[in-house]
This record gives sequence, C-alpha cells and structure tokens, in this order.
Amino acid sequence: MAKKKANRVTATSAQNNSIIAQLQIKGGDGLPDYNRYYTCNHFRFFFEYVRSESDVLTDKINIGTRDSTYKILSDGKKIVGIEIAKTFCRLIIQYFNTNKPVSAKSFNSTCESLFNYIAQNETGAATFEDISFSTYVNFVLSAPNDVSAYTRKQFLKKLLVFHPHSKTFNFSSVTYASRESQPIESVDFDSLVDEKDYSDRVMMQILTYVFYELEVWKKRYEQMLKVSEQSLGENYVSSYSAKNHVLRRLLTSGKDGHDKLFLNYLLQVKAQRAGIEITRHSIQTHKIRKVVSTDSYRDVGGLELFEKYSNYLHRKLWAYYLNAEKPNYHNYLYFKTDHLAITLALYLMISTGKNQESILSIKRNYNGQAWFKNFDVNLGIDEDTPTAQKEIRVVGYKSRGVTGKKPIPIRIPINSPIFEYMKLYDDIVNEPDRENFFSCNINGLTKFYDKFCASFEILGDDDQPLITIQTTRLRKTFAGHLLMQLVEDVESSNDLVSKMRTALNHQKFDTTLFSYILKTGMGNQVINTAIVALTTDMLQKAMKFQGTIREDQERSAKNKEVYLCDCTDNSKPTHNLPIADKCKKYDMCLGCERAEVYALHLPNICYRVMQLEKVATESPLTFSGLLEDRRQIALDTINKFSSQHSRGVEIVEHAYFEASKAMKDGRPLLPPIIQFQ
Repeated sequence: MAKKKANRVTATSAQNNSIIAQLQIKGGDGLPDYNRYYTCNHFRFFFEYVRSESDVLTDKINIGTRDSTYKILSDGKKIVGIEIAKTFCRLIIQYFNTNKPVSAKSFNSTCESLFNYIAQNETGAATFEDISFSTYVNFVLSAPNDVSAYTRKQFLKKLLVFHPHSKTFNFSSVTYASRESQPIESVDFDSLVDEKDYSDRVMMQILTYVFYELEVWKKRYEQMLKVSEQSLGENYVSSYSAKNHVLRRLLTSGKDGHDKLFLNYLLQVKAQRAGIEITRHSIQTHKIRKVVSTDSYRDVGGLELFEKYSNYLHRKLWAYYLNAEKPNYHNYLYFKTDHLAITLALYLMISTGKNQESILSIKRNYNGQAWFKNFDVNLGIDEDTPTAQKEIRVVGYKSRGVTGKKPIPIRIPINSPIFEYMKLYDDIVNEPDRENFFSCNINGLTKFYDKFCASFEILGDDDQPLITIQTTRLRKTFAGHLLMQLVEDVESSNDLVSKMRTALNHQKFDTTLFSYILKTGMGNQVINTAIVALTTDMLQKAMKFQGTIREDQERSAKNKEVYLCDCTDNSKPTHNLPIADKCKKYDMCLGCERAEVYALHLPNICYRVMQLEKVATESPLTFSGLLEDRRQIALDTINKFSSQHSRGVEIVEHAYFEASKAMKDGRPLLPPIIQFQ
C-alpha cells in the first residue's frame, strides 16, 4: 500500500535552499532533453504537478495527475536535488522511447523509495555520477519483501543501462531472494563493482599518456625560461626580413632549422608573458609568411617554407587537431589553453584517488599563503623539516547533497611528481590571487576527455579505442620507473602510442611490481599477497614478512639499523641460516622476527625489489632458484606496511617514487645483490 501523503518524506535540510535552482544539468550523456511530461500512444506520464486542465488528455491514460501521486521531479528535487531527479526523469523518457510500453506501473513509487534511500544513506551525492553501485545494491537488498526487491531491481536494470556512468553496473549479480541467509554485511561488493573500474591495461595507457603530456609541457616551459638572445647565439633571428640570412638558413634546414626557429618563437612567448604586446601582425609566423611570399624566396621554396614550418608547429598539438584547416596552435604554444589543467587534474585524480569534484575545487591559497607553503602541521612539518619528509596539505571539496560541502584534505610530498607538476601549472598560470588552484573551463571537461582519447588512442579490454574518459572509473594508481622508461626518448605522441602498442602486445609491463603498484589504493580493499601474482607453490612456502611494522615514535635507540629494517637482536636471528657471532645476512632480514620496519626503510625495500626485478629479467634461472623468495617477502613487507601503518599507503607510494627515481637516475640506494644464500 502506498504511503499516505502526510507520512511521506517530502523534504530534507536542503528545503528552500537556493542552490537547488542554480544547479545545471550536465550534458553529453546521450539522454533526451527533459520535459515535464512524456506522451506516447497509450499514456501521458507526468514528472511535475499538472499546471492546467489542458495538460490532461481525454483520449489517453494520465499517470501522475493525482496530488497524492509522487512527482519524480517536483517532489524528488526536494529530496536529492534537481540534477539527480531530472536525470532519472530523462532516463525514464529514454526507456519509454526505446521500449514503447503500454503502461508505467510503480515508476513513481519506486523513485520515491529510491530518492528517500539516497537522501538517508548517500548524503554526499549531488549528481547522478556520485551515486555508487553499492548504493543501488543496498537499495534492492533493503526492500521489505521479495516482491518489492524484484520491483526495485527491475526498475534499476531498465533505467541505468542508458547512462554512461551506470551502464556497466551488473545487477544480475544481485540475488535478493537469498538475503535472509546472506546478510547484507556479507555481500562481496568488490566482486559486484569489478566492471566499474578501468582495468590495469587501460589505467596503464591513460597514466602513460598523461605523464607524457605533462612532461611535454614541462620541457616546453623550461625551454621558454632558458631561451635568450645569448643562448641562441648564431641562431637568433634579430629581424624577420628577406635580408636576414639567419632566417633563410633556418627555414631551409629542415627539422633542425625548425627546432631553432621554435626557440625563437618561445623567445617571443617569453616576451609576451613579460608584458610586451604581441599582436597577430607581430607574431613570428605572420612575419615569416610575409617574408617567404617575397620574390627573393621564390627560388628556395617560397610559401611552401612557411607551410612546412606551420605544420611543424601544428604537430606539437594533440593529434586530434592535426586535421584542422587553419593554424590554431598559438594559444596552445603560448600556454593559454586548458590542456595542461585538464591533464594535471587527471593525473591528480589517478595519483590521489580523489574524484573530479574534489580535485577541481582545490583552493590556491590557505591562511594568506600559497598552497606550496601550506605545510601539514598535523604531521609536525615546518620549514626546517628535511625535504624528503616535507608534505604540504591542500583542500578540495565534495558536495554533500544540496546542503553543503565536505572538505577533502590531500597530502602532497614536496619531492613527488604531483608537487612538481602542480608547481609547473601554478607558475604558468601566474595568478597568485585566484581562488581555486585550477583556472579552467569546467564545462569543457567532457570535450577535453574526448579529444584526449582521440589524440592518444587508448585501447579498452575489447581492443576498441575509448571515445572518452569516465573519471568515475579511474582508480588510484602510482606511476613509477617503468612508466618513466616508456616515456623517455620518444619523439612525438605518435611515437609514444606506437611504443605503447608494442608494450601491450609483448606484455612489457606485466611484472609483479607494476601489477602490485597498480592495485594499491583500490577503495578499502586490503591488498594481500595473492593479488601480487604469487603462484600456489609460493603461497604454500609462506614467503611472508616475519618482522613487525612500527610507527616512527616507537623506534628504540637500542635498535641496530641495517639496510632494509632495524634489528632488535642480531645475535639471535630466526631465519635459520648459519651465522658467526653476529648476523650479517642483510638480505634475509625481512624474513626474520627480529626485524622492525619504519617509514624510512620503505625506499630501500622498494629499491631492492627493483634490483631483484632486474635480476629476474637478466638471469631468470638464477633468480627463480635463489632470489624469488626474497622478492616475495619484500613485496609482502610492502603490503603489510601499506595496510598496518597509520599512513601506510601514502608512505609506500612516496617510497616507490623515491626508489624508482633513484633507479632511473643511476643513484644506488643499496649495494648490489651479492648474497645468494
């Protein structure tokens, strides 16, 4: 029986909040536009209260005309906000358009139950994309009886398939009939949402291309800062005239000449950023075009020289733009577009695990000082803290329904690539008084994701290119030296895409360590040793860390610090290997009960894993026979530290970056592996 109107939940604390009317409905989801009612051959379905008698048809069934009937938009927007309510209305319209039903039973009442459930259990949901699959599953499982559960499940299956955010939700896995014998606490939600997250293969591609693009911007900005008349020397173009021999030499010297001309271009960019006005008539390419159009250039190529240089500049754009008819590269090369902002935002989403809303709302200044000086005082960090231990704290915000915002603090180590790229972007924007860190057009995000996918062809698990990036499917992933190796020495984005194809085809990145790092930070799931690709045989051998994970304040001055840990008693090891007076089997420490691992040891442990990976690649027989156990014990140590230490995940990721950078730079953190027994 339907609830009486007097007992129905019709408002939350958001009632009369002006924010409701200001929220804009997102586009680009492929759904039809909203209308206050839907009309088909059999009925008219009302989403709002009837406005006039002419709204009511006499030759069709009218659904939702009674005041007692729940109005999905009029009543729903008071509960979950207009964006969510209107999205469900549009989903229903799409369902009607696709299936041509003769009736629409239970849509109103089921929406009422769903909206009330969301308002009570998903208080942070401001948009349709904020509603998780587990919320829908809980809604089905919380039904008062099997009939209601069936109705709710069918309702969700019918509608959610039409939205890109929810089309992969697998409701066939939801078995409501057996819920009495399987309480909700025992439902394995991780297995239900596996389809939602991008796979390792897709994440690797996205992260690599993001990393590449950030490096391109970094290199170009550093080139601009360093370039000067003096640094250009004999390649400095003092004037763009037909009589200038330097200009003629560079224009007729192919790519090498174009590279030198581009440095002159960046010199003009530098001048413009310093306040010198550069008009379309004074910009370098316009001057070059005028020069090569003169008679004196006819014998060396004429206008074709300009076209070749223009194409050279054009190729610096994302591949998506290469077919454009007119040169549109100036804003991009003058650091005036949102390409860097969107790419950096993607990198932060992946590296921190925070969602798009939280990242894009990060503030630029805190208590009157810049974000990069906002040290995390909760960790006791100040100016005197060693750089390797310094962290700054920025804050983004996540909407809590339509009632307010929840602050989302994000810690960023100063020696991390995140900090480096954020500082790069902040320097390029050069607006220290702006409110938000990201100064970009948020309404254009979807288009940028589309262009990113069109430029860097990202293959899905079905080997079909992605047409866009769904940020709700991103998961926390930490880039390391394996990605850096891929990005190194590439000449262009096309070259990188080619290398990525080769890597995918040969499973170049299918290594234990990379697989492990990719899987860190997946929600609240605890990463155990089995996920790190251990074989059954290895599991049976119980190759696990035998020591203790400790917090820094627990460290004793009596401990002996060794390469991978602290040792509490080196005269009584438990690894069962013969020793003299004192144990010096330093590679066996993590398999000994005397080991205590603190945060400072993690970079060395990660570095040792990388050394072991290298041996595994170069001498697989030697590795499998003598060193495999050490790698697995080290990985189990990293895993246990990640899950048992109060800041384990962050410390592991920072340690991994420090170790991978040391490996890349050829800066050893540990001696070579010499103990094979």
